[in-house]
Amino acid sequence: MEALIRASHFNPARPYDLQTISGNLTFKEDMRDNYWSRVDLAVRSNNQWKENAFVFNFPKLGCTAIREHAPDFFRVVAKYSGAPTDKAIPCVIPAGVYVVKNESVSWTFPNFPVIPYGRYRFRVTSRSSSTSRTPVLCLEVDCEAIPKP
Repeated sequence: MEALIRASHFNPARPYDLQTISGNLTFKEDMRDNYWSRVDLAVRSNNQWKENAFVFNFPKLGCTAIREHAPDFFRVVAKYSGAPTDKAIPCVIPAGVYVVKNESVSWTFPNFPVIPYGRYRFRVTSRSSSTSRTPVLCLEVDCEAIPKP
């Protein structure tokens, strides 16, 4: 998977306005649940990164992990790729190139624990369970967590 996605700027004066994303997603093969994923959050403290503040592993839950843990982002992916949003249907994102333009997205992760307010480096690594240890997806985002009241 290759992704060249750009999110619009976050406006702290209007924290409930959704950001938009634009760019393209390229899936070289169908993404099913045969992908292993790891999320590693480092927290910014005392002017340096504290590694492994939160670590989450998702063995063999590639497509379903996206659908369950980032549902609004998955809604955008499904809109362009035709991936099933119904949880009763096995999750698969078909191979292809999908161009996304100005789609609103909520960066809410309903199945993650609430993390304290702060600046984080969010890293996701995925690889196919059936192939080598070479990652097929690496994503790094510098973000701030604003827990809901």
